[in-house]
Amino acid sequence: MRTGLVADSKTLEITGVLSVTDFIMVLMMLWKYRENLDELKGTPLSHEDFRQMDIAYMPISRWKGCLEMKGQLKPFIHIGLKESIFRAVELLTKYRIHRLPVMDENTGDCAYILTHRRILHYLWKHCALLPRPECLSSRVVDLEIGTWQNLLYANEQTPLIDCLDMLIDNHISGIPVVEKTTLKVVEVYTRFDAASAAFSDNIDLSVTVTRAIQERDYQCGIRRDAVVTAHYTTTLWSLIEIFIDKNVHRIFMVDDKTILKGIISLSDVIEYLVLRPTRKTVNGNSK
Repeated sequence: MRTGLVADSKTLEITGVLSVTDFIMVLMMLWKYRENLDELKGTPLSHEDFRQMDIAYMPISRWKGCLEMKGQLKPFIHIGLKESIFRAVELLTKYRIHRLPVMDENTGDCAYILTHRRILHYLWKHCALLPRPECLSSRVVDLEIGTWQNLLYANEQTPLIDCLDMLIDNHISGIPVVEKTTLKVVEVYTRFDAASAAFSDNIDLSVTVTRAIQERDYQCGIRRDAVVTAHYTTTLWSLIEIFIDKNVHRIFMVDDKTILKGIISLSDVIEYLVLRPTRKTVNGNSK
């Protein structure tokens, strides 16, 4: 389970979510606090150390209160059962979230969680029944889908804490790991990989991202198809097929030498397919 719903203890009304992002932010807060103490700086955080700290027993309400004081608390974004998929995509895009609770207006219960992956699978399943737009045969680099400039990436020696900072500060779910001299894509580190730290004997955010990935593989098993690449001249239709087949959240666009050229996420594709046509209509560029 990657997201947990948070309910008011008195009314049992669902008021928010608790995700792996919260877990990462707690780890980072603890680590940076320890780094400011000379006697603890550079030393791993053991589970025993963690249990002796107040935050280990902090109520969720207090943690959310801390985020609110820092201006980092996000509103509880959800959608009703009767609302459209289009509205769901609007909310996912506007608030840059990856999971959208679908609430039953009558009971107040969460019926299910809607994700970019589920939406893309729905579009894919029904695509054969609809006329295929010309853009699906166009190259993604020409369509300018995703990110092609100012790419965020880590090299094999980047400290793990720096990777986590990039993930949280830029609201992204994964970051490519490249060879320092060639920029060839060799791995990917995601928010969910950080959760493997909970199974380690010690938590050390000063290690390199390469060491963190090795620890992840040891704790959780080596993931297959973790790094998925496609040539930057790939068509949008072919890219969607890769997303469906590999079941990943992002694809790294590379050249003939596997050098990183761009990054396209599930949200980029869905935003382009669903929201772009309406934006063009509003601007008067299409009917």
